[in-house]
Amino acid sequence: MHEATGRDLRRLYDDLEHRLGGRPFFCGDFSVADIALAPHLMAAAFLGFPLDPTTHPGLVRWMVNVRARPAVARDNADVLETLQRLRVEGQPAFDPLRVQWRSDRLEWVIKNGFADWFMEEMRAERAFFPVSLSGRTSVRATP
Repeated sequence: MHEATGRDLRRLYDDLEHRLGGRPFFCGDFSVADIALAPHLMAAAFLGFPLDPTTHPGLVRWMVNVRARPAVARDNADVLETLQRLRVEGQPAFDPLRVQWRSDRLEWVIKNGFADWFMEEMRAERAFFPVSLSGRTSVRATP
């Protein structure tokens, strides 16, 4: 499975490298295209499928540009802070039965009428909020 995933991602990375060309972002300026793609490439790298600077220098340069964006940098700092807190607490960093929520994801849930479902997920502790940049611990609902 890992080998097949790697093959598919290399094909995708090749295509993205071609589409990016020499531009700093996919549409010239930072846009929703970059916002939509960045989390997936970051997750792929985390899961063992990083970009190869020799084969995909444009995508590597693009990723540097994306990570330099203030909102992305803040989000990455938030994720790292949460991972560090979980390590200190002796909790697993990733649990397939728990979802880490942030405002963009939560907005979609509430907007689409899933507030009751979300509150049940909170009560069952299958959802949590990351550590805020102010240093507070994660927020949990109380039953």
